[in-house]
Amino acid sequence: MLRSVTTVLAALLIAIAPSTYAQSSRPQFEVVSIKHNKSGDPPGRLGTEGSRFIAENYPLILVIQRAFGFPDEWLTRDQLFGGPDWIRNERFDIEAKIEGDRRAIPNEQVWLMVQSLLEDRFQLRLHHETRELPVFNLVVANGGLKMKLSSDQTPPKSDDDVDTSDPASPLRGETSVTHTPSGETILSGAAISISPSLEVRRPHALPSRSLTSLQRQSGRLVIDKTNLKGFFDFRLRFVPDELSGNPDVSGPTIFTALQEQLGLKLESAKGSVEVLVIDSVSKPTEN
Repeated sequence: MLRSVTTVLAALLIAIAPSTYAQSSRPQFEVVSIKHNKSGDPPGRLGTEGSRFIAENYPLILVIQRAFGFPDEWLTRDQLFGGPDWIRNERFDIEAKIEGDRRAIPNEQVWLMVQSLLEDRFQLRLHHETRELPVFNLVVANGGLKMKLSSDQTPPKSDDDVDTSDPASPLRGETSVTHTPSGETILSGAAISISPSLEVRRPHALPSRSLTSLQRQSGRLVIDKTNLKGFFDFRLRFVPDELSGNPDVSGPTIFTALQEQLGLKLESAKGSVEVLVIDSVSKPTEN
């Protein structure tokens, strides 16, 4: 079920509580392979493919951000503290075989298995704290909202009720991220709820996956302050921060695009943020 920002944060607290970290309470991968990647290439795949979990050429810090970030998809850079430099600088190829049919395993369970993998092979130990940190409040810009309400205002169906026989058909309540050959990023969604007062039965609409996309681009936790009600269709086109200084890539930043294309704005603020602190971690033995 889609939850509000507050509810998602509460779920995150539950997900990262010390009792949840206990390996005995989580499923395990059947076979795990870990190797250093010194190719110098950009990161590749991160996720599941059939019966395998794959992290291709990824620094450990990003795998941790993803594994301990559900249901919000990713922890922001500001939500993870500590650890030696190598978890940010060295790259790894991680491949783990999932026992049985991947399609029968809930996504949350897969990432619990990745948590167990990190604790077992990297000896990762963490704890959570609450810290006062810079955040962004998502508000309606002075010029007014430019997003359009969806023609269908009924709540999107749950994952179990959606007809997936046509994979090319867009799903209501779903967001997607694509990257153009020119270097721009396109974030789009259909029948997306923004207001935290709305309870919808899809897990990836605003304020979960879409806010997470904004968080990953801005580097801060994004808190919905729009008080907008209803379901919206949107398309946001911008240049990601890491490419903003590239003379070969032109386009608006995430901040400019939000205001010009959607009529929304990110305002700097301070807020209490739940964070993870790395107590210890070790380089794995390759196999």
